[in-house]
Amino acid sequence: MDLGIFHIARNSNSQPLAYDLVEMFRSDIVDAEVLTFLRLKKKKPEKIDNQISHFLYEINKRLDKEFYLKDFNRCHKYKYYMEVQILKFIKAINHKQVFDPIMLPRRHENRCS
Repeated sequence: MDLGIFHIARNSNSQPLAYDLVEMFRSDIVDAEVLTFLRLKKKKPEKIDNQISHFLYEINKRLDKEFYLKDFNRCHKYKYYMEVQILKFIKAINHKQVFDPIMLPRRHENRCS
């Protein structure tokens, strides 16, 4: 079974920077949910169409999950983390600096419960 979206530049001169931005968050959000989906099903689903809305609902739940961001000393939703990360990325490009991403904790954080 294959699940995926193909990113294609609009023309040969195009350098799709937006796709690079998406890659920063893909594993945390989409890949993690796909793995969860596959682990729960344990067998190849016959029809995936009726499960897409549930899959999207679970992705949105992940976006609303709160993480303790050490840089801010408080909890924020993943959506907020994404916005800050993108702004830091843009600033680094505009000022020709090395991009220093904010790192999310990898273990369960109980400060945000």
